[in-house]
Amino acid sequence: MRTACGLLLAAVVIIPASVAQGTFALTDGDRVIFYGGRSVEPPSFGSQAELFVRVRYPNLRTWFLHQQSGPAGTVSEGLAGFDERVAAFSPTVVVLAFGPQDPGAQPPDPVQTELFKAELDQLVRKSKGLGARVWVLTPLSPDLSMRPDLRDIGFEKTVSDYAEAVRKVAEQCEVPVLDWYTLSGEYRAAHPTSALLRLNATNGIEPTPVAAAVATNALLEAWQAEPQQFLIRADWDGDLADVTVGTATAGKPDENTLVISLKGIPLPWYVTDRRNTLAMYWPPARFYKYELQIENVPDVRGVGFTIGEKTSTGVQGIKPFLSMMLRDGCDMSAIGPLTTAAAVGTLQAALDRKDRWYRELDRFREKAGEVTEPELKPAYETQILAFRQYADGTAAIVHRVPRTMDIDIVVQAAQGAEARPVPTPPEPPAPPAPTTLPAEKKPDSDPTAIEAPDAP
Repeated sequence: MRTACGLLLAAVVIIPASVAQGTFALTDGDRVIFYGGRSVEPPSFGSQAELFVRVRYPNLRTWFLHQQSGPAGTVSEGLAGFDERVAAFSPTVVVLAFGPQDPGAQPPDPVQTELFKAELDQLVRKSKGLGARVWVLTPLSPDLSMRPDLRDIGFEKTVSDYAEAVRKVAEQCEVPVLDWYTLSGEYRAAHPTSALLRLNATNGIEPTPVAAAVATNALLEAWQAEPQQFLIRADWDGDLADVTVGTATAGKPDENTLVISLKGIPLPWYVTDRRNTLAMYWPPARFYKYELQIENVPDVRGVGFTIGEKTSTGVQGIKPFLSMMLRDGCDMSAIGPLTTAAAVGTLQAALDRKDRWYRELDRFREKAGEVTEPELKPAYETQILAFRQYADGTAAIVHRVPRTMDIDIVVQAAQGAEARPVPTPPEPPAPPAPTTLPAEKKPDSDPTAIEAPDAP
């Protein structure tokens, strides 16, 4: 019996051999805090990781908070604000991400490095004292190609020393380390000329979204996240369609259009800051592949096909595709129309609101700490409680935001192209059969006369 597209879609999860298989580190009820310097703020590897958990494990009830330790993002600020920014939320998982804000743009200083190491050690032990599982992140390696002033003072050595300090703290405290410093250096060496894949901002220090993705990849590996390959398959004839999760039907309103109706399919793991970075260059892309494949797509000249979402007002989120891309399968996790669907925006808006209100809580707590009039302190304490309840409420709302969607995908031959096979050039005519022509003879009296040989 013929199955959809000739294949049976049975496996939802495909785990590459390079990824350790095991139990995912997070469980129901886990409360995760990312705490550190400016690498915690967007573009944030913590935000990327949270979004992955939401779409990959939709039934897992977890809570996430992304906390910068203070305006400067130093480990000293982290210690000073630990009780209010970490302990007050009773975390079960803490990811500590400090440096290179601590040294600043300074040459190597062994005294400061030792101080950083001692304070980070205290943070790890205080976090473990809460009963939390702890991971520590080394700092991002700098890119000094645009900063000769930092190169001249040996800033590369400064950050290298801090990375080594983090490794030693992890060893002493017996916690896992995510070696962002080493991994970012390896990634940069593999992609030395692409501006799109740059890991550092123009100051050579702060992370870009791609650098955050390098850290996200390391964290998902450490958490033993299970990669998922979600596959949509259809036939251009319009009579067959299938998906690994949910349901799919297909129809052909005309010979150049295929409509695939999908119901209950998972939301893609769409990281907004990924922009146009292809899956082959986006480090954690292998953890979540969202593929569309259409068999028997004809070859067309020109721009090929467009794919968009069918809505009440027309086709939205249109993107161009080549015939071979559809036949071979193309990753839809970073491009429309799946990523521009309303359900994707709804989940992202819920996460953004949650993060915004926890930041507001943090700002108001700082403001309350500046109040000197004792008569006002009870009012501020009441307001802090209200802010906390509001932030916790937005976090609870995230759990009931749908993680699946219904969508109609319209695949059309692009304007100006016909969805028909490219004509095969005619075979060249066969050469005429060889013939033997009689040789012309000279008169016998002509001494130069020779008989021409027969034509081959």
